[in-house]
Amino acid sequence: MSWAKKVRIKQQTPPLRLEEGTYILEVVEEPEAPVTTRFGERLVYKVRKDGEGDLMSLFIPYREEASQNSALGQLKALIEKYGMLKGKKLKVVVAGKGRSKRYSFSVVEQVKLETCPNCGTAITSDAKFCNQCGAKLRG
Repeated sequence: MSWAKKVRIKQQTPPLRLEEGTYILEVVEEPEAPVTTRFGERLVYKVRKDGEGDLMSLFIPYREEASQNSALGQLKALIEKYGMLKGKKLKVVVAGKGRSKRYSFSVVEQVKLETCPNCGTAITSDAKFCNQCGAKLRG
């Protein structure tokens, strides 16, 4: 039984099934290359739903050529813009049901916070006025 010592059991993560709605997903691991499944080639992203601890697999159909509006085309555009998606949070909007589902992917930008010098309230770094006291902050 020497073969049994060489075999590693692969850690599997359950597939992420998205119904109609909006989701925030943290990308934990990006695929190096597509994998072949019984449904064809897929890119497998390891993701975590915002606020949940379970790791899940997001399967994206892979093709050598894709339209801009396809899930693959949108992810390609995000990778070209951000370099990589690992560690980023994706906003995924799912519309439709069954085979007519449409996906929209975008990166949730991290908002930097500052403190109002007048009242100490937390404000976004691009704010021109404080929401609490109304103090003018910039230009």
